[in-house]
Amino acid sequence: MLRLGFHVAFLRVREGGAVQLVHSSYVGLGAVVRKAADISEALVSNYRVVGKVSVDDVLVRRWLPGEVLAVHGATVKG
Repeated sequence: MLRLGFHVAFLRVREGGAVQLVHSSYVGLGAVVRKAADISEALVSNYRVVGKVSVDDVLVRRWLPGEVLAVHGATVKG
């Protein structure tokens, strides 16, 4: 996960080392986009913090494709 000055994104490292930035675009269509990190305008920031979303690889592999995950002790507000 990548925290910028006013934006949050994910860095996706592909086989072979290509790095993509996945984020909700705040320009143009305002949609989720995936772009090569080295040419992404969203990386223009004076503040960057990089960290892992989770150390649980099974959780991440299930969460990324959108599988339903049970959250124990959580309250859902509708």
